Formats: sequence, structure tokens, C-alpha cells
Amino acid sequence: MVFSLPVYGCLVLGWAARKIRPSLQSISRGLSRWTVIFVETPTILLIFWGIRWDDFLTYYRISIIAILVYSISGIFGFLIARLYGKNRLFQGSFTVSSMFSNVGPTMGGFLCLLYFGKRGLLLSQMYTLLAVPYFFTVVFTVARMFSTRRKVGFVNAIKENFKDPVSLFPVFAIIVGITLGLSGTPFSDYLELPRRVFVFTAVIIYSLSFGLSMKVRLFFKELRHYLGILPVKFIIAPATGALLAVAAGYTLSADPLAFKVIVVQSAMPVAIWAVVATKIFELDDNLSVGLWIFTTAATAALLPFISWLSRLS
Repeated sequence: MVFSLPVYGCLVLGWAARKIRPSLQSISRGLSRWTVIFVETPTILLIFWGIRWDDFLTYYRISIIAILVYSISGIFGFLIARLYGKNRLFQGSFTVSSMFSNVGPTMGGFLCLLYFGKRGLLLSQMYTLLAVPYFFTVVFTVARMFSTRRKVGFVNAIKENFKDPVSLFPVFAIIVGITLGLSGTPFSDYLELPRRVFVFTAVIIYSLSFGLSMKVRLFFKELRHYLGILPVKFIIAPATGALLAVAAGYTLSADPLAFKVIVVQSAMPVAIWAVVATKIFELDDNLSVGLWIFTTAATAALLPFISWLSRLS
């Protein structure tokens, strides 16, 4: 949680910098875009190269559960966004924010390590594995369909994913990483540090880019919209995760740790990547920033539940 300090510190720094020099707002979108291409791409390659595939084959159902939870959450998010009667930019941001959660080392993975130990961390990583290709294909497709530049149909959005470096490069990195891993090319321990540095560098740059366009005065006006995402993130998603876990055989009696990790990971707040998608595709990224901050803060209310769940047998 200490890592949150530089993350939100860079958010405030970006906001303050734009107040001093308003023209800096123009580089906000490009900063997020280039971070995906030049920082996330090598990160993703290293992540997929270093996967222990025997663990994935054992727990692949957890990865599938994750993308089902994301998809169902996105559907409910879209329906709630429509109820608010807002424009396409709002609907796109609310939907994208609903369909991707912070399950990585800065939130979900950290909590699983904290409450369930190293084995819990491993299972949390299995939960995130298919989430990466899901983000750069499905989530990006949805974001493109709501894009401000022009209305894009589903098929055309998919086609553009294979032309745009911001989606193409990460997918290519996934393929290369998997190829290296399955070919038996050893993943050196020396690569672990660069991988971690890349992960946290990307988050900090993203946070700075968000601050460059953040409009704090609008946050209070959006409060009722923030409240609308709470049932999606903290009721529908974990309930869906629990039901799918039981259906997949991860019950409290058969595999209690897997069940608990799935529930916790399914109950995580809006991911920073969701904000990145809304910014890159020119949706209502200020709404997404607010949803990210608000749901992250609201996660504190889940800690007693997670503590109780960790002791449940």
C-alpha cells in the first residue's frame, strides 16, 4: 500500500503542472499511449516468458473465470450507464471501468499475498493471466466502439486493433513471451528486477498523465455516478466469481484457497488500465479517473470481509 503514495503523488503532480502550464494537457493522451507501446510491451513479454506453465495448466479455469467475471460486470456496467441517460463518452467510460479491475501487484495480488501467502499470490497471478490479452483485445474493442473520433462498429473495431500499435504491440509481446516460455528458453532471475521496474514505472507515468487532464472540480458533481459502480464492483462481480468458482469445482471444501482468491480478485476496484483505455480512445477519462480513485478508496471497507474470508474453513 506504500506504493500508493508515489502513484497518487504523481497524479497530484500532473494536476499541479497543468494548473501552472495548461498546454501540458495536450500531451496527456500521448503519454499514456506511448507508455503502453514502449513500457508495457516489454513488461508483458517478460511476464508471459516467466510463466510457469505447469501451474497454468493446473489452474487455467481460474483465468477463464476472471474474463467471465469481467464480461458480466461490463454488461451490468453498460446497463447502469444507460440508466443514467448520459452520452456515448460517459457510457463507454463507465462500461470499460466496470469490465476491468485492479487484480495486479498494486492491489489484488498484494492482498492475496498479504492474507493468503505465497500460494495465494500464485493463484492471484493465474487469475490475471488471461486478463492481459482480454484487455488489449476485448476491452480495447469496446473502447474503440465508443470512441469520440468516429462511431466504429464491432467488426471494424476488431480490425483496427490489428492495425494500431497500441494494441498490436502488446498482443505481439504476449505471443513472443509464450513462445519463449514454451520453447524452454530459460527465464533468468536477473530479468525479475527489470520486470518489476517496468510494472511500477508504467503505473507512475500513467498516473502523471491522468493528472495532466484531471478536473478535480467535476469529481463532486460525479458522486452519484461513482455510487452507481459500487454494486457492480463489490456485489455483482464477487458474487459472480463465487458462483463460477463453485461451478468450476473450486469450493470451500475441495479447494478453499482457490475459492477465496477468486472471490477477492473478483471484488477489486477499477484498474488503472481501464483509465488508460478511456484516455487513449478519448472517452470521458475524467469519469474513469474518479471511478478509479473512488473504488480504490472504497476497497478499504472490504478489508474486514477479506480478513474473515481468510479465516473461513
